[in-house]
Amino acid sequence: YSIGGYSETGYSQIIEKYNDTENTWQYVTDVPNEAKGYTAEAIGSKIYIIGGYQNNQFSNAVLVYDLDTSEWSNITNMNKARDGAASAVVGENIYVIGGRDGSGYVKSYEIYNISTDTWELVTSRFDGTMIRYGADAEIVNNRLFVWGGLSVDYQYVGMNMYSGTNFSESQEIVPQGNENITAAWGLDKGLIFVGSGDGNEYSTVQEINVSDEGDIVINDTSFVKEVPR
Repeated sequence: YSIGGYSETGYSQIIEKYNDTENTWQYVTDVPNEAKGYTAEAIGSKIYIIGGYQNNQFSNAVLVYDLDTSEWSNITNMNKARDGAASAVVGENIYVIGGRDGSGYVKSYEIYNISTDTWELVTSRFDGTMIRYGADAEIVNNRLFVWGGLSVDYQYVGMNMYSGTNFSESQEIVPQGNENITAAWGLDKGLIFVGSGDGNEYSTVQEINVSDEGDIVINDTSFVKEVPR
C-alpha cells in the first residue's frame, strides 16, 4: 500500500494498492479530515492512520479503514498528539515513537494493543535518541530500528538499533548527519540506503542481517551503485 505523502503539488490523501500480478496500482480511498503528517500501518485487512495534523490541529486520533467493508472508523485515541511520529508493528502491538505537538517534541512513545484497544504510554528509561520528528521505524527480531528524521536539537539523524527493557540500549548503525536515508525490510534482514548529500541519489547501499539473538551483520552490497530517487 502507498498511503498519502507529499509532492510538488502538496500533501496527498490518496491510498493506493499495488497488484504485483498485474503490475498495476489501484485506487483504494482518501484519508479523511485533511490529515497529514500521520504515521500509518497496514495490518491484515485494516489500515491505521495514526496522529498527525487533522482538522487543522495536532492530533492524537487514530482512524482505521476496513478493506473488507470500505468503511472508516475511530479507535481509542493515543495519550499524546503526535505529528511526524514513527511507527512499527510486532504481533498485535503498534509502537508509535516521538513526533511533535504544539509545544515541541513529544518525548515518549506509546504501544497500542489491537485486541484490547488500549494504549500504554512510556515516558522514561528509554534511549533519548529514539525521539525524532519525521523518522521511520521497524521492529526486527525484537530489536527496534529507527532511522532518519530530525533530533530534538534539529540535526539529521542516522539509524539506531534499540534493545533491552523499554529500548534503553542503543547501537548506532548509521551516524547522524545523513539527510537522505531509508530502508527496506524482510523478516530478518534489510537494505539501508544512505544519500550522497546532493539530495538526488542514494550512493551507499548496505545489507543488514539480524539474528534471533539480536546480533547484526552489515555488508556493503555490490549489485547497485546508485539508486535514483
